[in-house]
Amino acid sequence: MRKCNQHLTDSVFLVKCFLTAFLLTAGVSLFSQVSHNDSTGYFGLVELSGNVIRDMKGKPIEIFSIENKKNIITNETLRSKITFINFWFETCTPCVAEFQALEKFYNKNKYRENFQFISITFESDSTIQKVKKANNLTYPIYHLSSDSCRKIIGRSGYPATFIIDKNLNIVYALSGGSSDPKVADKDLNYFIQAELDKQLK
Repeated sequence: MRKCNQHLTDSVFLVKCFLTAFLLTAGVSLFSQVSHNDSTGYFGLVELSGNVIRDMKGKPIEIFSIENKKNIITNETLRSKITFINFWFETCTPCVAEFQALEKFYNKNKYRENFQFISITFESDSTIQKVKKANNLTYPIYHLSSDSCRKIIGRSGYPATFIIDKNLNIVYALSGGSSDPKVADKDLNYFIQAELDKQLK
């Protein structure tokens, strides 16, 4: 009986060793670019905006309408697609820090089926064009009045980021951000990217 128990114990130990080695190996590529401090910083930011997320998650996005020379965007044009929306303004340091990360995020996802990317600001069209040129931005940016922006983002601070599901419900919300472009890149292109991937499955 002792020998049987010993063999069983040895077998369990070997299985645990194998699984540990497998998970560590598999995790190298997944987490090699994201440190413990990155994770702590991101989830700290999520915690700070936690009340906003709890208030908005699962609720439909506020009704709005954007019209310009090329497009008309309303709540109905968002339906049946997963939509990423980012709100910003020119003198917001964390907003500016996100620009290159947003450009990278946009180019990585723009051809994905059932996905659309929208950037919204209350800045004038001339300021939008100036910002796009200065930062080599190719993603679509639209103007809404300050009151309309505030109506949509509620108590969120800037930048404000949302992922909207196919039924126009908010499935992800984040308020604020880092003034460090490298941190902004990891927040967007690792953590938020993971949330988008989940929604597009």
